[in-house]
Amino acid sequence: MSAKCIVISAKCLVLSVWCALSAVAVGGDLRAPRADGVVLGGDLRAPRADGAAVASKPPSRARTPLERRRDGAVPGIVTYDFGKTASGERTHIYRIMGKGGAVLDLTDYGARAVRAYKPGVTGRLTETIGGPDSVIDYEKAGDLAEVYRMKPIRTPDMTGLVFTLETTNGVKKVTHTLDKANLWVEVREAGDGEAPQKVERRL
Repeated sequence: MSAKCIVISAKCLVLSVWCALSAVAVGGDLRAPRADGVVLGGDLRAPRADGAAVASKPPSRARTPLERRRDGAVPGIVTYDFGKTASGERTHIYRIMGKGGAVLDLTDYGARAVRAYKPGVTGRLTETIGGPDSVIDYEKAGDLAEVYRMKPIRTPDMTGLVFTLETTNGVKKVTHTLDKANLWVEVREAGDGEAPQKVERRL
């Protein structure tokens, strides 16, 4: 046997021994666990040294309603889930921020303000209007309202939102704006020919 064949045979033998000792599984859908027990890829689970199973994908953290973004989003406006009504209609919170630093949380449930915050001397926000955490709380308290199903739109000057609701008597519109002096203005148009109702409040 030539010297070249002997060298090749020796290399093959070393490789076979190394594979046997490392016990690596190759092929199929299997994934080998790392030294820390975490499965690489796939949906397999590998036990850690302490006996606990480790998933390849960490479970999603349970999030509060105000952390969940929903399909009612308006471009440029932070949108949150406000829960479902007793009839199953989904509602949202729309957060607008004024140039003066004030923050207003509006909901399509009655096109109303839920919470408002204003900046203090140090810039820290202080709650000036406190509302419920879910639409369910409104219904439990008997404070019922219509759901403005159409997505609100930005006002032309980009300082607020306009909520619209089509009814048998016409189109209802509710406009909320915040100016640089932290003046919150709410204008409600009934849609039945009545004069609009306007409310101003400095936050």
